[in-house]
Amino acid sequence: MVRRVGSLATAVSALQLVAADGELVNLSRELDGDLFCGAVVGLGALGV
Repeated sequence: MVRRVGSLATAVSALQLVAADGELVNLSRELDGDLFCGAVVGLGALGV
């Protein structure tokens, strides 16, 4: 078993958001860079 030290934000590799217009948006660390990092730092507090 390998233990990694880091915050919850570093453990997240992808997430889904629902945009204000109802569109489901998929973000991943590999494909969406800065947008993903901005969303994951909120740890669920991102909202409209």
